[in-house]
Amino acid sequence: MTRLQNQFLREKSFDGYSDSSVLETMLSVSGVRGDIHAMIENLYDSFGSFKAILEARHWQLMNVPLVTEKAATMISMIAPLARVSGNAATCRISSRFLTLMTPRLSLSLF
Repeated sequence: MTRLQNQFLREKSFDGYSDSSVLETMLSVSGVRGDIHAMIENLYDSFGSFKAILEARHWQLMNVPLVTEKAATMISMIAPLARVSGNAATCRISSRFLTLMTPRLSLSLF
């Protein structure tokens, strides 16, 4: 487990994380392989901001160098999930799974 995953498990929050650290944690837990730091740098180069990355369409994410299918899918799910859940989402990370839970759904990614 990465340092960021361990930190999240201790604190149960992304408070204090940089936007790129949130992406790094989510991508590493979801099983994305390769150079995640370079992938995130390419995402910022392409979209300019954390918000723009999260609002990008799957096909747009797939056009960014180093972004894998799994990474694009994971990123493209975050904003819609936040809209569905409002402020009621919770997130649990274990060594193999990321589980996002809202009053309307529970989604496990690995």
